[in-house]
Amino acid sequence: MPFLYWKQDQTFFVATQWTDKKYTDEYLDEASEVDGILDNVLDDALSNLSFYKESFEIYNNKKPFFREYSVGKALLKSKILDHKYLVGEGTIERPSEIMFDKGNLEEITQKGKNVGFYTALGEKANNGMSLKTVGSNQDRWKALRTSSEKKRGEKRQSGKQDSFARAVYLAEQTIEDALLTFGGNIDLVNGFFERSFFSLKLRKSVAKFYQELESEKRDQLYKREYRRKMDKDLKKIFPTTGAGSAKSPESYSQDILDLTISELWDPYKDIE
Repeated sequence: MPFLYWKQDQTFFVATQWTDKKYTDEYLDEASEVDGILDNVLDDALSNLSFYKESFEIYNNKKPFFREYSVGKALLKSKILDHKYLVGEGTIERPSEIMFDKGNLEEITQKGKNVGFYTALGEKANNGMSLKTVGSNQDRWKALRTSSEKKRGEKRQSGKQDSFARAVYLAEQTIEDALLTFGGNIDLVNGFFERSFFSLKLRKSVAKFYQELESEKRDQLYKREYRRKMDKDLKKIFPTTGAGSAKSPESYSQDILDLTISELWDPYKDIE
């Protein structure tokens, strides 16, 4: 997908994995179309955020969670992930877009073609830039970004993804189920994401486990000291590599998966 990577100095370059044209700037028309879609995505995310702020008493204590969920919901609604520019044509000249990148921002911007979609979206939100508006308005989508991601001149740690990389993953569940699964704690979302627990069916089972707990016990088992141990236990059942890695939550019925999670995590219910 050709898209615009907006820089702090209010300029941009066209980032793309496509090579069927001689010069990158020849993809400007496609990139401009995508930029307009992303304007609407970020504006829609702000509307989502306002709704959650009014609807959930825990909003002020869980802002990072609601920020990411709002962006993910807007991305899913826009259907941009299914856009012909993003999915490409499956050819060498027009491959699918790189969604995630693992370099630091300086390396990414120097290489250009290795920019990940979510990184570019994050920088657009940081800079408040759009082809439809004249000049920078850094406050336009400020509410969608954390303060740390607006610091300039700092390298992103190698291998660390932009926070928007988790947004769609988080929004695959309803807001109520996502809150049950992760307790509104974005750190727990990141831990699950980094462990490659991508199964929506698995996340539904986690939500059900928490739903059946008393509120006091639920809050206790959302704490990092317990939840990370619980996730490690879960990883032993569904490892990414090595023995047992062929086993997937998708091979279980929802009822059996619910029971599996309940039995695995049952000992944690007795923690005082």
